Amino acid sequence: MIKVAIVSRVHGINYGANLQAVALQSVLRVFGVDSCYLDYEVKYRNHGVRGILSWGYSLLRLLFGYNQRLTKTKEFRNNYLVFSKHLCKYDDLYQLTNAYDVFLSGSDQVWNPRYLAVSRGLYLLEFTDKIKVSYASSFGVNHLSDSVFNRYKESLSKYKSLSVREKTGADIIHKMGLDCQVVLDPTLLLELNQWKNYFAPNPIINKKYICCYVMPGDEDCIKAVIRLAKNLNSNKYQIIVLGDKEYKKLMGNSTIRYVTTAGPAEFLNIMFYSELVITSSFHGTCFSLLFSKLFYTVINENSDVNSRIFDLLTTLGMESRMVNTKAINDVKIVHNIDYSRVSKLLEEKRSKSLDYLKSVLTIQ
Repeated sequence: MIKVAIVSRVHGINYGANLQAVALQSVLRVFGVDSCYLDYEVKYRNHGVRGILSWGYSLLRLLFGYNQRLTKTKEFRNNYLVFSKHLCKYDDLYQLTNAYDVFLSGSDQVWNPRYLAVSRGLYLLEFTDKIKVSYASSFGVNHLSDSVFNRYKESLSKYKSLSVREKTGADIIHKMGLDCQVVLDPTLLLELNQWKNYFAPNPIINKKYICCYVMPGDEDCIKAVIRLAKNLNSNKYQIIVLGDKEYKKLMGNSTIRYVTTAGPAEFLNIMFYSELVITSSFHGTCFSLLFSKLFYTVINENSDVNSRIFDLLTTLGMESRMVNTKAINDVKIVHNIDYSRVSKLLEEKRSKSLDYLKSVLTIQ
């Protein structure tokens, strides 16, 4: 049985990062591949005043639900992911070279330049000379700066096979003179009935609601998501906000409820049983499609991370579900999403993506 070691950003609390990891390993298990995620956590440390502020913010997060979410996320990973032995330091990675047949750069934004220095090239698999492949890796940006381009080119040229999840990522690799394929994010490799195995069969919120799943950081986009929910709600449903910073729980009221303690299983449940999803997240968009939800994805035209959402929705003919932050007030609910057509297109791309994954792992 082929043994595969995967590197991915799976130690945090991000829903998408954890769920894509579960999906990829689930598929590999079906293929008969013995895989594990390398249990090495890249640490991000601030120093000086930034370090003090970071420590204070971490304490504040604990008071408003972060610890509960972290505990649930760890339990989810323990239940569904297989890890290597714990690696305390980067140099421990060199000891694993002969333990696996293939090293795989997993999905999500593992090739984002912001992680290059702090990870010491971990996600580019620079610690090993064994067979290297990638599956649906993402740069998270539209282009690489001159300061890092050559390093990426040198490292990626040593891969047996390259695949990305966005056309913009393929364009970056093609500029290096390398070949790659565009494949589906791992979350989209599993069908609805498979995802139902990962969350409770009954809704954990007992009233009808709109789910707003946002990514913290882009405040303009977050405000637009919640404003759109209010515009479309007409005080009919409660508005549930997932993913925002914990302290915003103080801003909740009878209409808007900030959920800060949900782990990945609760996230899936809340998404699935919602009446409407409004999101600024790529994986929020993925699960809206998988769950055949009435949804809108809000994008900020000033951001350089929209390509992954744009590529996915245009590929599936779902451009109408994208809303610019500046056009929120013009949106009306449109219920006629032809999910039979979307499901057919998704199944075709799922089949091609699975075939690619089989081929690069030389599975017959």
